[in-house]
Amino acid sequence: MPCLDMGTGGGERLSEVVKRVSTVGGFINRRSSVHASEGWKPNLELATSALAEYGIEVREYDSETGEAMPWPDDFFTLVMNRHESYDPAELARVIAPDGGFLTQQVDGTEASEFRHWFGGAPQAPENRLEPCIDGLEAHGFTITDADEWTGTMEFADVEAVIEYLAYIPWDVPGFTVAGNREALDRLAARSSPIAVTQKRFHIAAER
Repeated sequence: MPCLDMGTGGGERLSEVVKRVSTVGGFINRRSSVHASEGWKPNLELATSALAEYGIEVREYDSETGEAMPWPDDFFTLVMNRHESYDPAELARVIAPDGGFLTQQVDGTEASEFRHWFGGAPQAPENRLEPCIDGLEAHGFTITDADEWTGTMEFADVEAVIEYLAYIPWDVPGFTVAGNREALDRLAARSSPIAVTQKRFHIAAER
Protein backbone atom coordinates (compact mmCIF):
# COMPACT_ATOMS: atom_id res chain seq x y z
CA MET A 1 0.00 0.00 0.00
CA PRO A 2 2.40 2.75 -1.13
CA CYS A 3 1.62 6.22 0.22
CA LEU A 4 3.16 9.63 -0.46
CA ASP A 5 3.71 12.62 1.79
CA MET A 6 3.68 15.37 -0.82
CA GLY A 7 5.55 18.52 0.15
CA THR A 8 7.02 16.94 3.25
CA GLY A 9 8.90 20.10 4.25
CA GLY A 10 11.80 19.15 6.47
CA GLY A 11 10.25 15.75 7.12
CA GLU A 12 9.28 16.62 10.70
CA ARG A 13 5.63 15.65 10.49
CA LEU A 14 6.23 12.45 8.58
CA SER A 15 8.91 11.47 11.09
CA GLU A 16 6.39 11.91 13.90
CA VAL A 17 3.81 9.80 12.07
CA VAL A 18 6.36 7.03 11.51
CA LYS A 19 7.37 7.09 15.18
CA ARG A 20 3.76 6.89 16.35
CA VAL A 21 2.86 3.90 14.22
CA SER A 22 6.19 2.08 14.43
CA THR A 23 4.79 -0.12 17.18
CA VAL A 24 2.18 -1.51 14.81
CA GLY A 25 3.11 -5.07 13.89
CA GLY A 26 4.95 -5.40 10.62
CA PHE A 27 5.23 -1.66 9.99
CA ILE A 28 9.02 -1.69 9.96
CA ASN A 29 8.97 -4.17 7.11
CA ARG A 30 6.66 -1.91 5.16
CA ARG A 31 8.68 1.29 5.41
CA SER A 32 9.68 1.02 1.77
CA SER A 33 6.02 1.69 0.93
CA VAL A 34 6.25 5.21 2.41
CA HIS A 35 7.49 7.91 0.05
CA ALA A 36 7.99 11.66 0.27
CA SER A 37 8.49 14.60 -2.06
CA GLU A 38 9.70 18.16 -1.56
CA GLY A 39 10.20 20.99 -4.03
CA TRP A 40 12.23 23.53 -2.06
CA LYS A 41 15.92 22.58 -2.06
CA PRO A 42 16.78 23.68 1.51
CA ASN A 43 13.88 21.58 2.81
CA LEU A 44 14.79 18.73 0.46
CA GLU A 45 18.16 18.37 2.15
CA LEU A 46 16.62 18.51 5.63
CA ALA A 47 13.94 15.96 4.77
CA THR A 48 16.41 13.58 3.15
CA SER A 49 18.50 13.62 6.31
CA ALA A 50 15.55 13.38 8.72
CA LEU A 51 13.83 10.50 6.93
CA ALA A 52 16.89 8.45 5.99
CA GLU A 53 16.85 6.53 9.28
CA TYR A 54 13.35 5.33 8.45
CA GLY A 55 14.32 4.17 4.98
CA ILE A 56 12.06 6.76 3.35
CA GLU A 57 13.28 8.15 0.05
CA VAL A 58 12.60 11.83 -0.62
CA ARG A 59 12.33 12.84 -4.26
CA GLU A 60 12.47 16.38 -5.59
CA TYR A 61 9.17 17.49 -7.09
CA ASP A 62 7.39 20.81 -7.51
CA SER A 63 4.10 20.75 -9.41
CA GLU A 64 4.54 24.39 -10.43
CA THR A 65 7.38 23.40 -12.77
CA GLY A 66 4.90 21.47 -14.92
CA GLU A 67 7.02 18.33 -14.77
CA ALA A 68 5.54 14.87 -14.25
CA MET A 69 5.61 13.33 -10.79
CA PRO A 70 8.57 10.92 -10.56
CA TRP A 71 6.48 7.78 -10.06
CA PRO A 72 4.72 5.39 -12.44
CA ASP A 73 1.00 5.21 -13.17
CA ASP A 74 -1.35 3.87 -10.45
CA PHE A 75 1.50 3.69 -7.94
CA PHE A 76 -0.02 5.12 -4.74
CA THR A 77 -3.03 4.13 -2.70
CA LEU A 78 -2.84 7.38 -0.73
CA VAL A 79 -1.33 10.81 -1.32
CA MET A 80 -1.20 13.27 1.59
CA ASN A 81 -0.60 16.95 0.95
CA ARG A 82 -0.31 19.83 3.41
CA HIS A 83 0.01 23.37 2.06
CA GLU A 84 1.65 22.13 -1.15
CA SER A 85 0.64 22.88 -4.74
CA TYR A 86 -0.49 19.94 -6.85
CA ASP A 87 -1.49 19.02 -10.39
CA PRO A 88 -4.86 17.18 -10.48
CA ALA A 89 -3.94 15.45 -13.74
CA GLU A 90 -0.72 14.07 -12.24
CA LEU A 91 -2.54 12.95 -9.11
CA ALA A 92 -5.05 11.10 -11.26
CA ARG A 93 -2.15 9.40 -13.01
CA VAL A 94 -0.15 8.23 -9.97
CA ILE A 95 -3.04 7.35 -7.62
CA ALA A 96 -4.43 3.87 -8.19
CA PRO A 97 -8.16 3.25 -8.72
CA ASP A 98 -9.96 3.45 -5.35
CA GLY A 99 -6.94 5.31 -3.93
CA GLY A 100 -7.27 8.51 -1.94
CA PHE A 101 -6.03 12.09 -1.83
CA LEU A 102 -6.03 14.16 1.37
CA THR A 103 -5.03 17.81 1.36
CA GLN A 104 -5.09 20.85 3.60
CA GLN A 105 -4.55 24.10 1.74
CA VAL A 106 -4.04 27.77 2.52
CA ASP A 107 -6.79 29.79 0.85
CA GLY A 108 -5.14 32.02 -1.73
CA THR A 109 -7.13 35.05 -0.57
CA GLU A 110 -6.15 34.88 3.11
CA ALA A 111 -4.46 37.76 4.95
CA SER A 112 -6.15 40.34 2.71
CA GLU A 113 -5.35 42.91 5.40
CA PHE A 114 -1.68 42.78 4.38
CA ARG A 115 -2.55 43.77 0.84
CA HIS A 116 -4.88 46.50 2.08
CA TRP A 117 -2.04 47.99 4.14
CA PHE A 118 0.90 47.39 1.81
CA GLY A 119 -0.64 46.96 -1.65
CA GLY A 120 -0.22 44.12 -4.10
CA ALA A 121 -2.43 41.22 -5.15
CA PRO A 122 -2.76 37.60 -3.98
CA GLN A 123 -0.39 35.27 -5.80
CA ALA A 124 -2.83 32.36 -6.05
CA PRO A 125 -6.40 33.70 -5.79
CA GLU A 126 -7.65 30.55 -7.53
CA ASN A 127 -6.49 28.39 -4.63
CA ARG A 128 -9.88 28.23 -2.93
CA LEU A 129 -12.14 25.36 -1.94
CA GLU A 130 -14.64 25.36 -4.80
CA PRO A 131 -12.14 25.76 -7.67
CA CYS A 132 -9.97 23.01 -6.16
CA ILE A 133 -12.98 20.70 -5.86
CA ASP A 134 -13.88 21.45 -9.48
CA GLY A 135 -10.32 20.69 -10.60
CA LEU A 136 -10.23 17.32 -8.86
CA GLU A 137 -13.69 16.31 -10.07
CA ALA A 138 -12.71 17.25 -13.63
CA HIS A 139 -9.96 14.62 -13.41
CA GLY A 140 -12.16 11.82 -12.17
CA PHE A 141 -11.98 12.23 -8.40
CA THR A 142 -14.98 11.87 -6.11
CA ILE A 143 -15.02 14.29 -3.19
CA THR A 144 -15.77 12.47 0.07
CA ASP A 145 -15.24 15.38 2.46
CA ALA A 146 -14.46 19.09 2.25
CA ASP A 147 -14.59 21.99 4.66
CA GLU A 148 -13.32 25.52 5.26
CA TRP A 149 -11.93 27.24 8.34
CA THR A 150 -11.43 30.92 9.11
CA GLY A 151 -9.47 32.30 12.03
CA THR A 152 -7.26 35.17 13.11
CA MET A 153 -3.51 35.53 13.33
CA GLU A 154 -2.29 38.25 15.70
CA PHE A 155 1.04 40.06 15.84
CA ALA A 156 2.21 41.73 19.02
CA ASP A 157 3.89 44.60 17.17
CA VAL A 158 5.14 45.88 13.83
CA GLU A 159 8.47 44.11 14.27
CA ALA A 160 6.61 40.79 14.35
CA VAL A 161 4.81 41.69 11.11
CA ILE A 162 8.10 42.52 9.41
CA GLU A 163 9.67 39.28 10.59
CA TYR A 164 6.67 37.28 9.37
CA LEU A 165 6.72 38.87 5.90
CA ALA A 166 10.44 38.16 5.63
CA TYR A 167 9.69 34.48 6.31
CA ILE A 168 6.51 34.34 4.17
CA PRO A 169 7.36 36.76 1.33
CA TRP A 170 4.61 35.52 -0.99
CA ASP A 171 1.95 37.17 1.19
CA VAL A 172 3.23 40.59 0.05
CA PRO A 173 5.66 40.11 -2.86
CA GLY A 174 8.32 42.79 -2.97
CA PHE A 175 7.62 44.06 0.54
CA THR A 176 10.29 46.32 2.01
CA VAL A 177 10.36 48.32 5.23
CA ALA A 178 11.55 51.46 3.44
CA GLY A 179 8.79 51.26 0.87
CA ASN A 180 6.05 50.85 3.47
CA ARG A 181 7.24 53.16 6.23
CA GLU A 182 4.00 55.16 6.49
CA ALA A 183 1.79 52.07 6.64
CA LEU A 184 4.06 50.51 9.26
CA ASP A 185 3.98 53.69 11.34
CA ARG A 186 0.17 53.65 11.29
CA LEU A 187 0.15 50.04 12.45
CA ALA A 188 2.68 50.82 15.17
CA ALA A 189 0.40 53.56 16.50
CA ARG A 190 -2.42 51.09 17.15
CA SER A 191 -3.27 50.28 20.74
CA SER A 192 -4.71 46.86 19.85
CA PRO A 193 -2.88 43.80 18.46
CA ILE A 194 -2.33 43.70 14.71
CA ALA A 195 -4.57 40.98 13.27
CA VAL A 196 -5.02 39.38 9.85
CA THR A 197 -7.51 36.78 8.65
CA GLN A 198 -6.37 33.18 8.23
CA LYS A 199 -8.21 30.86 5.84
CA ARG A 200 -7.71 27.12 5.42
CA PHE A 201 -9.62 24.35 3.69
CA HIS A 202 -9.31 20.60 3.41
CA ILE A 203 -10.42 18.08 0.82
CA ALA A 204 -10.64 14.30 0.92
CA ALA A 205 -11.09 12.65 -2.47
CA GLU A 206 -11.13 9.18 -3.99
CA ARG A 207 -10.16 8.19 -7.48
